[in-house]
Amino acid sequence: MRLKSRVLYYPGFNPDPAWLRGVLLLYDEVYRIIPEDVDYEPPWVIKELIRLYPEDLKEIHPKKETIELSRENLKRLEKAFEQISQSRQDQKEILVRITENGGFQIANVTWLHSSKVTEDILSLLKKYGLIELDVAKLLDDYIPWKMREEFIPVNETASNLILTYIANKISKRYGLPALTDLELEFVFSSLEALKVSRIDPNSMLATSTIRILIPLEVLGNIDLRRYEKIRDKYSELRVLFIRTLKEISEIYRLEYIEDREVLEKEVREITQSLDEELQKIKDSLGVNMRKWIPFSIGSLLNLIGTTTQNIAIIITSTLFSFALQVVDKVRSESKWENEFSRTMKMLARLNRDLTVDRSLERLIRNLI
Repeated sequence: MRLKSRVLYYPGFNPDPAWLRGVLLLYDEVYRIIPEDVDYEPPWVIKELIRLYPEDLKEIHPKKETIELSRENLKRLEKAFEQISQSRQDQKEILVRITENGGFQIANVTWLHSSKVTEDILSLLKKYGLIELDVAKLLDDYIPWKMREEFIPVNETASNLILTYIANKISKRYGLPALTDLELEFVFSSLEALKVSRIDPNSMLATSTIRILIPLEVLGNIDLRRYEKIRDKYSELRVLFIRTLKEISEIYRLEYIEDREVLEKEVREITQSLDEELQKIKDSLGVNMRKWIPFSIGSLLNLIGTTTQNIAIIITSTLFSFALQVVDKVRSESKWENEFSRTMKMLARLNRDLTVDRSLERLIRNLI
């Protein structure tokens, strides 16, 4: 029996879908913070992942004590709100983006559920003008009544700060590493503003490296059937990745670094080193791939026959498995490796699986 690795996502309800797919390749379970009484309807892309992995995409409902701040933390939050308020005084334009499903997003505004805000926090938001009522009024006719009742239009930076505080408390309460799809700079600056005493280095490493180690742009564009095969094939990666993060953290003694700037610098340098190592391995695998692809494409086209209809049918069922067979060949010729090396090589093969799959698709489309 293998124990499952778990992480907590923050700050919003819905992570970037490609990022979420990437995290599910590296962790077994992802928890999202959803208030118990909210009428939540995820976007269809997230909904499809929940349908495919109902046991791996879970919700945590924040309790009342989770959102309450001590007097000391309230003072820290007020200081941060004051700085946010001063930095946004020159903002005069209002940018509205219409989403694919017909909804809308207002730049720099987050709709924060009222259950995540205490009266003390609400007072501070009002005091520093961080509740965007004027912006919301412009779109009043388009905002559902239920949304106006349950959600508060809040400055995005202030909202993310509040949600970071909540996520940090939930993370400590349940022992869950907290990951975000926002930039690493946001993570460190938020934790610094809140004066969080202990920063989990593994969470920082994971947040920093996911976008480097996983080709999210490609991953976000493959269909669910192919994604499911990829995740099943690389299930071992979800064990190796956790061990590798722990090993790196111990070697660099990251958990003993108390200075935020020093820790951030170390995490960025480690991330860069991992990226360079991954590129070297990908390049070495690329030699084998170039040897295999020309022969296999020719053989594939000979097998297909003469009609483009046959090409379309066969490519749907065989293209992905072909890419995995090539990587299997590379893997079968490798010798025993230590865990760090195995992790990096497996990540490189994952990248090749996705990249070759996409390249072959493009080639077939051009032939058609």
